[in-house]
Amino acid sequence: EVITSLALHKYGITLVNDHLSVHQQLALHPPAQPTHPPAHHPHNASAIDCALYFFIMAEKTLVVNVANCNVKKLDLKAYGVTKQRSFVVVKVGDKEQQTSVGIGLDPTWEETFEFAVGDEATTKCFVKFMMGAEGEEKQIGDVCEYLLNVLVINKPTYKGLIVPGGKVDMMFTAKGFGKEDVEVDDSALFDLLDGGEMVMDDDDEEEQ
Repeated sequence: EVITSLALHKYGITLVNDHLSVHQQLALHPPAQPTHPPAHHPHNASAIDCALYFFIMAEKTLVVNVANCNVKKLDLKAYGVTKQRSFVVVKVGDKEQQTSVGIGLDPTWEETFEFAVGDEATTKCFVKFMMGAEGEEKQIGDVCEYLLNVLVINKPTYKGLIVPGGKVDMMFTAKGFGKEDVEVDDSALFDLLDGGEMVMDDDDEEEQ
């Protein structure tokens, strides 16, 4: 553990807490990324150094779990759908993946996909819902766009794709990028005046 800590320190990473994952540590204390692998610097290279280098330089990842959908209120005739078979298409950057075909108006997929993310500030995720007979699938509703720079690191976040007659349920998880998860202090909501004093109406004061 000491050796690993020293190797991390060489790349500007400080171990915050033992229970934090490496992704969280990198998010809290971004490393100064080296321009060359440690192997190019034989005086300081080691197996740990090389492993850490390639981990640090690895692409950030968006994990998308497509759980299920419910489109029981969809007007099939209005959209020209002749068969209740559907799937979801997810696209991030140049990579596109789709679920298996679900049968019925409320299929369950629980399928997970991973996408490399270069820059979360400019990269977006696009999702669409398809339904119909094989070879005659039609896009139902609009393509929905999701921002990645609002996600919290390592925290699964619910995302819904609203389609005519229902919705698709999904979970997005940012790996290696995202905002730090900070607990919100709601105590301020109970402070009605500076100093935490309660406001009293004139009628209340007269009754006292």
